[in-house]
Amino acid sequence: MLYFRCYYLNIVMKHTIACLLLLSNIALPFAGLAQGVKECVQEAKDTAEQCINTCVDNKRTDFIECKVPDNDCGAACGNTFLECLEPIDQALDLCSDQCDTDFSTSRTSCGTTCGCTPDVNCGTNLCFFLCLEEPLRVRGTCKVECALDGRPNRKLCRIALKICANAC
Repeated sequence: MLYFRCYYLNIVMKHTIACLLLLSNIALPFAGLAQGVKECVQEAKDTAEQCINTCVDNKRTDFIECKVPDNDCGAACGNTFLECLEPIDQALDLCSDQCDTDFSTSRTSCGTTCGCTPDVNCGTNLCFFLCLEEPLRVRGTCKVECALDGRPNRKLCRIALKICANAC
């Protein structure tokens, strides 16, 4: 999980820096700079999220292929394993969404405290960025805790997969 998070941050940061350099050279004189940076950063985040989802999907498929025999019984074990993970993934998504919702609320509160509106005119407001430090830390901790909460259940799914594959 940490590898994916580091990889994700690496992609976003590289793309963001490239966007800022490009826009500072091309669009600096224009008032739309902040909007251009925002779109560019969002594109980087979307690309990284798509990459992460592909890696996770491929990792699961590769894991199943390595653990089960290549026959109908093995395929049934693999499908059962994926079904076992489904509610765990849904719980992780819900937990992660709650972390994001809490952060969004804090972000709006920081905007109010600092006299700006997030996504509108907080881009250069130092008070806003300083105010966000704690909510960002809390959101990161929250997401890690969400992932850790699902670990015991994921382990049970892996054990069930192993038992099923051994029975094939």
